[in-house]
Amino acid sequence: LYSLASCLLRQRVDFCSFRRSDADRARQGMVPAMRQVAGEFGDVRVWDPLDALCREDVCGPIYKGAIVYSDSGHLAVAASRLMIADLGPQLDWLMQPRLAIGDDEQSMP
Repeated sequence: LYSLASCLLRQRVDFCSFRRSDADRARQGMVPAMRQVAGEFGDVRVWDPLDALCREDVCGPIYKGAIVYSDSGHLAVAASRLMIADLGPQLDWLMQPRLAIGDDEQSMP
């Protein structure tokens, strides 16, 4: 299990970072597939948190002054807070009233 704290205690920040292109390459099959499936529906969106957590060229353990990861599979609380600005509009969209499957637009208030 990756320990960010151990990495930062032993190494420089850049050693504990990874290239954004590597992250994109690791997800190259998954993200396009999710977008393709979402595109088949008129009311589905895919939100990619990487833009909120990484710079254009690197994903580091510290971003905008906050520790990003608590371990290899979990965000730190501070990183979750960083994502609010990016995630907020998505949540606003999600909370808008929508038609249920099988309903027609005439029954909408």
